[in-house]
Amino acid sequence: MQPVAPPQQPQQPQQPQPPQHPQHPQASPAAGFPQPAQAQQQPWNAPETDQSPPWGGEFPPVSPGNSAEWGQGPEGSFDSESKGGKGKIFAIVAAIVLLAGVATGSFFLFGSGDGEPTASGGNQGQQGGGGDTSQSPEPQEDMPLEGHEGTLEDSSSDTLKSWDDIANIKLLNDDELSAYQSTAPGNAKYAVYQHDGGKVKTVILMVKVADQDAASAAVSELRDIQLKNNQENTSINGVPGSVQVTEIQRKKDDGEIVQHATMRAHYLSGDVLVRVEGVSGQKKLGAIRDKFEATLKTQLENLPADE
Repeated sequence: MQPVAPPQQPQQPQQPQPPQHPQHPQASPAAGFPQPAQAQQQPWNAPETDQSPPWGGEFPPVSPGNSAEWGQGPEGSFDSESKGGKGKIFAIVAAIVLLAGVATGSFFLFGSGDGEPTASGGNQGQQGGGGDTSQSPEPQEDMPLEGHEGTLEDSSSDTLKSWDDIANIKLLNDDELSAYQSTAPGNAKYAVYQHDGGKVKTVILMVKVADQDAASAAVSELRDIQLKNNQENTSINGVPGSVQVTEIQRKKDDGEIVQHATMRAHYLSGDVLVRVEGVSGQKKLGAIRDKFEATLKTQLENLPADE
């Protein structure tokens, strides 16, 4: 926009205009406010002043704030433009510094963008990666049956899960039932493994007890019940002395088997009362010893005996 010439007075010659510097395009007005009008022309005989901005024409000249200031003459106009220009420079510099600070903070916070994590990001990645390995382990089985040889009979461990179930299958005689009842029995686990095509079986019974003192006494009581029924004390190499082991040879009466060849062990592991048995109605005791010993030692690895 070219400056508007002042109104001509009658009977006066037209005043020559001072040389005009090239005008730079004005920036868009903020928030849609109009730009103030350009300055009036200086008188023809006024000293010529340098109207170019102090920053060499890189930014458009700052317009005066109102018409009253515009009429103060060349000195006032230059002073207003100079102050306004310096203020704008300071504002721009402050904005650049602020943007540089934001960019620097973003760099350290989010990384350089080239795939390399910053110090903060690296720590977060290590913590995130470690989360997969710090997950809580699955709860351990309190009555495990791991690592046993033989073929597991399907119906044994699936349907017998409480003391009431065990009491109803007639596995124990009356004296043994009474010994278990004194321990306040609860959950149970029962498993039967077949060996040699079913000719030899190993049996594992585990019962959770509420009274561990009574259960410790029940281990000795259960051993005495076996001795009363013609079994004998025995020992096995590598088995703790707190494990009570008894055995009996197969016996016949008038050609009928009245007692199978049997080996039994009773022990306490925390709040679990454990019974391990090997039995065969066709072979003598020596034929089932190796299967019984292997089953007992494996179960001691699953549930170590209390000392």
